[in-house]
Amino acid sequence: MIGVIITGCFGRMGQEIVKLIGAEGFEDFQIIAGICTREQVNLPADFKTCQRLKDYIDKADVVIDFSVPASAMEFAKICAAYKKPFVCGTTGFTEEQEIELKKLAEQTPLFVSYNMSIGVAKFAQILKHASNMLAADYDVEILEKHHNKKADAPSGTAKMLAGVVAGTKKAKLPAAISTDRNHPRKEGEIGFASIRGGAIFGEHEVIFAGSTDIITLSHQALNRGQFAHGALSVARWLMGKKPGKAYGMEDFVYTPLI
Repeated sequence: MIGVIITGCFGRMGQEIVKLIGAEGFEDFQIIAGICTREQVNLPADFKTCQRLKDYIDKADVVIDFSVPASAMEFAKICAAYKKPFVCGTTGFTEEQEIELKKLAEQTPLFVSYNMSIGVAKFAQILKHASNMLAADYDVEILEKHHNKKADAPSGTAKMLAGVVAGTKKAKLPAAISTDRNHPRKEGEIGFASIRGGAIFGEHEVIFAGSTDIITLSHQALNRGQFAHGALSVARWLMGKKPGKAYGMEDFVYTPLI
């Protein structure tokens, strides 16, 4: 059995993971504990919770994190100290925090992704192929939509998709990103637009706008279960990896495109 600790266990994603553990395809997982700083309901009666990861870290095989950046950084440091694999789905990290995570990955297997959807990871591969063909001749805009409780914008997934496009345009992030539309478009710019409303799980569109046509690639999440499925699948995969790099979804789902 794979013993897992879930940090941010009372959040939307934490609860999705709790529901999936033990279900078909994930019978080899068991919950060691959940880490959260506040009381909450809607979790199993026998679910162990605490405020300190160190209280249970010795009993765990892997830690899955969906919390907030400041907490996630502390959890990552603890996992590095105890040599425990760390799967991080938290978004909103600063550039400095991302650099620190990469350093911590030298001490323990560490996986970071702004989107745990396997479908989104495959979408990013398709985007890379399309962008290689289109980006030089088209303006690129990214539209992302999420629920009204999401705290950061643009979304981490939108930034990840921008990184894919930037790599094919030889552009540098974050300089190429623009959320300000009060000026004529600059050459090489990657525009962002964010929508927050209702209970939208997550929708992303990458628009290639040319002078004679528009090409749009899109992905729509139908529920949060796909993110939980991805997080647990990654956790199982990460168990067999060595430290040395911060793994991402491109490592997990990589398939050469013909």
